[in-house]
Amino acid sequence: MKLTIFLFAIPILSSLSGLLLYRFIGKKQLFKLDSIQFLYAFVLAPLLFVWAKTFFYTLVSTQNLGIALSSNDVFILDTVFSTFLLFIYAFVVMHSLTKTFNVRMKDDPLYNIFHHSEYFHLWLTHLAMFGGVLSCIFIIGAVNVFLPFPSELVHTPPLAILPVGIVTGVLIFVSALLSDPKQAKNFGRVLKVLYGVLFMAQMVFYLVFSPSFDNEHLLFWWSMLVFATLVTISFFSYRSVKTQSFFERVVSKCKHLEWEFRLQLFGDKK
Repeated sequence: MKLTIFLFAIPILSSLSGLLLYRFIGKKQLFKLDSIQFLYAFVLAPLLFVWAKTFFYTLVSTQNLGIALSSNDVFILDTVFSTFLLFIYAFVVMHSLTKTFNVRMKDDPLYNIFHHSEYFHLWLTHLAMFGGVLSCIFIIGAVNVFLPFPSELVHTPPLAILPVGIVTGVLIFVSALLSDPKQAKNFGRVLKVLYGVLFMAQMVFYLVFSPSFDNEHLLFWWSMLVFATLVTISFFSYRSVKTQSFFERVVSKCKHLEWEFRLQLFGDKK
């Protein structure tokens, strides 16, 4: 009974709060998004996403539908439903951004929509994407320390994870170079600090918990190698002209047409 009330209360309360907040659109900004649109995209929509998944999983995992579903069937149905929800969420985020543009243009007919959009394109989204990916790699490795794989399920030799971790680190580093907007507020330096902080955190996990180098802790060692590679390349790319030149040549092979175009958002680069 309590679970049923909880499941039905969330969408009602979320929709009600969304309606009550709607009249405050255009009052304030948060991360250069209209604050109400930010709440819609990053609070209410994710809350409803989790609610819908929970409701759907509860529905299909019970045996009261008259259809016998295996765990694989439930997994497939949940995956398809989650993908559908993610498509909807993508449009919610797009709408929140364009609604912010609409509100700003109403208040200021001379508002520079191009400059505003480039703030998201060149700075905020790049930081969020790379910071999010690096944080996920760290979390996966940390969780693997406490939840090792069952040894009978993994047959990969532990040494095989070495090249995988190194290649992953190199690919992330090159991707970050391609995404660097070359602004006065240095994107590359922020990421290098993040590389170092997460690598030191991984070292703390190793020194405190001492996970063994075996199949059960492959994800920890993979994440450790990813950050070790990122820190090593960052150091040599800073100290070595040859290393800088090498990665510049690699990046030049991956650039798309007009890659060099970068609107300056924070003043002239010194």
